[in-house]
Amino acid sequence: MNAHPDVSIPEEFPNHHAMVLANLLGVGDQKFVAEIPRIFNPDQVIFVGLNDMFEPLNSEPFRHMKLVHIGPDEIKPNSTKV
Repeated sequence: MNAHPDVSIPEEFPNHHAMVLANLLGVGDQKFVAEIPRIFNPDQVIFVGLNDMFEPLNSEPFRHMKLVHIGPDEIKPNSTKV
């Protein structure tokens, strides 16, 4: 993954490169979602080191998914939390 959460949805941001994880979770562009053989569960996702770009995570449908986030300061000493 990169420095962005990639959970944009078409109603909020039209660029597909920003929807990769949203598509894999089954909530992105439905044309792409239809091509995914097995949708990921939110408990299979963890953001590590993400320090900004949180706005998309606070929108529907992600607000209720409770995606895990471990910030950069939490992994500086070691990766135990991961």
